[in-house]
Amino acid sequence: MSIKNIVFDMGGVIIDFDPDKSVARHFPENCRQLVKKTVFGSREWTDMDRGTLDYAEGVEQICSSLPERLRDEARLMIVSHEEEMPPIPEMFALVKSLSENGYGLYLLTNCPAWFHEFKPHVPAFAYFNGFIVSADHKRSKPEKEIYRILLDTYSLRAEECFFIDDSPANVTAAEELGIRSYCFSDRDTERLKAVMRKHGIKI
Repeated sequence: MSIKNIVFDMGGVIIDFDPDKSVARHFPENCRQLVKKTVFGSREWTDMDRGTLDYAEGVEQICSSLPERLRDEARLMIVSHEEEMPPIPEMFALVKSLSENGYGLYLLTNCPAWFHEFKPHVPAFAYFNGFIVSADHKRSKPEKEIYRILLDTYSLRAEECFFIDDSPANVTAAEELGIRSYCFSDRDTERLKAVMRKHGIKI
């Protein structure tokens, strides 16, 4: 069955979310691993994405786990969404081309509720037909329920979708539901386009 819809992850696919780069921009080398683990590896980070922890409260909980001298800079790093997560230029061109070729475009992202304020700052999203954000549904990838929410909300058929994510676990979950998928962990857009063409996608 031919593919009619392309489903994108956000961080690492549409926008450049890279914890190592963020930590390196804000902190000296001798404390980067501590900050990265405390912030991005925290339970609070996961719960904020899932929408089960208030974002502002979660940020303060994370920062309070760091030495006091690091807290203000960590807070700045966490909340500076536009600066820390710029759009990936090559993906804008790909999204625009897919839209012009008639594909339905959807976002399936693990993200806190701040997404809705952030969305206008990502030009590619102007071409999207729908958005499923984990915090809105209290579910997150790779839980299969959030993929089903996407399919049900927009009346999509799994076999007519192609999913792009930079997490192998998220890709595996989609494939187990019958969604053809690609792991974009290398951020090689030319390779991605070649794979899409093999699946019959006009790009």
